[in-house]
Amino acid sequence: MSFICNIYKIFEYDFFELFTKYPNENDMTYYEHLIFSKNLGFLFLEASIKAFIHAIFPFILENSSSKINKDIYKKLEMINLKKVNKLQIANIKEILNKTNNNQNK
Repeated sequence: MSFICNIYKIFEYDFFELFTKYPNENDMTYYEHLIFSKNLGFLFLEASIKAFIHAIFPFILENSSSKINKDIYKKLEMINLKKVNKLQIANIKEILNKTNNNQNK
């Protein structure tokens, strides 16, 4: 019976890690990643539909793909800025800690 419990514990850990590893590596919770990716998916879907319509009727939706592309780029840049800001804050804290340690000596 304990063998089965140990297998379940290993499976449980690995199973949940599958859902949290990538979001955590990108400074997001699972829920934040879910919402962000869902929204990107809808933007891609909208862009695909509009591009298909534009392909058939080139006189309508002339700039829609470019606009959606810019929206997607802005959203991805916001995520990158969030990462950069966290790194900058961590670097500043590290510098301050080194400065404080040197002053205490």
